[in-house]
Amino acid sequence: MKLQHFNIYKKLLRLDSRIILISELCESVDDEIFIDSIAQKVISKYGCDIHTTDDLILRDKLLIEDLKSTDNYLIFLASNRSEQDINDSYWDSELELEDLIFLGWTINSSSDGEGDDAATDGIFPVIFNDLLADETQMLKIIDEGSLNEWGLIKDELICNKYLETNKSEVKHFIVKKDGTHQELITDWYALGVYCDKYTYDKLRALKITQQYNNLTHHSSGTPNGAP
Repeated sequence: MKLQHFNIYKKLLRLDSRIILISELCESVDDEIFIDSIAQKVISKYGCDIHTTDDLILRDKLLIEDLKSTDNYLIFLASNRSEQDINDSYWDSELELEDLIFLGWTINSSSDGEGDDAATDGIFPVIFNDLLADETQMLKIIDEGSLNEWGLIKDELICNKYLETNKSEVKHFIVKKDGTHQELITDWYALGVYCDKYTYDKLRALKITQQYNNLTHHSSGTPNGAP
């Protein structure tokens, strides 16, 4: 696999004791001062101006060191898609996929240049429905056994099964001006999710804190039999 892009997040979504590392459900950085501070070490995957820290290519791996003591999380995504070859020359040549820590698998789609996560627009062990009014109900795990601790698919075999299910069962349509529906050509593909060693330490610390908070919350509840 080859690196596709990376994202810098300032806030991660959580469900009970599990962190959910799904791109569309995490909050990237949109602070102009922060973006200006990293501008010399990143470029947009699409070659446009950077307004949020999504879809970036790392030109200088020293940025990983620069951000190691901040509250930011660097999440890298890699794929086997051949069209990623055009981005190879922009990545810092000293950054190897083997330098990063593998976290799990996710699935994305591409429809006319627009990418979507299977969790929000397809079939995935976690589903997200932003039409629900109650935020606590928007996120739901429907296949616990296929997930790992980061809310990602835990192995490649399971990922491939979900990938084939999305390819065969999920269709995207647009409404044309005459009111008829046209099916979009959708390319579903697997993505390996990685992070640097400092982000991994932050994720572990965040998970431990979340587990402690859950334990404290449960232990402070009303005892059985109390009025």
